[in-house]
Amino acid sequence: SCFIDLSQGLSCDAFHFISDSTCRNCPLNSRRFPTSISDVTGTSIEQCMCKPNFYSQNGTGVACESCPLGAVCAGGTARPYPKRGYYGHDSPNDLSEPLFIPCNDHDACIGGMKF
Repeated sequence: SCFIDLSQGLSCDAFHFISDSTCRNCPLNSRRFPTSISDVTGTSIEQCMCKPNFYSQNGTGVACESCPLGAVCAGGTARPYPKRGYYGHDSPNDLSEPLFIPCNDHDACIGGMKF
């Protein structure tokens, strides 16, 4: 949705950004996170980042994918990381999604951002 504030001009809600004087939808599974206090109106698709439980390997301003099974996805620009009971394995190339594999001994894999 767009909002017109006569003192500030056009601004959009968290799921839209301004382009050509119109509020446009952020890409799928993303929302806008202003990069500074002065840019709360949403003037760039680059402000559209992944919502929690989604991730992107392609940066900001693009559609986000569902969090892989066995992973935690904080949203924004954060990479997925393994849940407790899983371990992470980076794909051999950047074109594939990261893999999260169940541990044989659930308690041996504490999960977390460093894997």
